[in-house]
Amino acid sequence: MSKKNKHLGSTLNDFLHEESIYESAKAEAVTRLISWQIAEEMRK
Repeated sequence: MSKKNKHLGSTLNDFLHEESIYESAKAEAVTRLISWQIAEEMRK
């Protein structure tokens, strides 16, 4: 007997596309990542 994954369904990317906010969410994530990387370099 195989276990069923109770978390099967759409992905976060699918949800963001359905809500038409994928591009803005991706841009925000990239902006935050770059900001974090700059802050980490400045701490050195």
